[in-house]
Amino acid sequence: MATAEDSEFWPRLARRITRELAASRDNHVRFLWVDDFVPGALEVQSDQHVLSAKAYVDEGGGKYLSYRVTMHLSAAAAEAYRRGDWSGLVPPADSGDWLRLNRAAKEIDITCA
Repeated sequence: MATAEDSEFWPRLARRITRELAASRDNHVRFLWVDDFVPGALEVQSDQHVLSAKAYVDEGGGKYLSYRVTMHLSAAAAEAYRRGDWSGLVPPADSGDWLRLNRAAKEIDITCA
């Protein structure tokens, strides 16, 4: 069952990813934006500290494609997730090198410290 905190987490994460993409110097990435995450698409692999979800990404002209989003959790982030503390899973504005996007494979990888 979704809590208020995790229902707020997904839109915050979408905005954070979109801000990071917009800051890219790569024109093939800069204009992409994450519209929303697919409700109920979360998969948890807690033994590997991995969360997987699906997101709709606008690739321009209203062309929304489904991307697989994989979140790699540090030990601290995995513990926060188990406690239901979603707030620590959104990378802070000053963090760097936490996002990797592969347009061809339609994948986004996130490292949560």
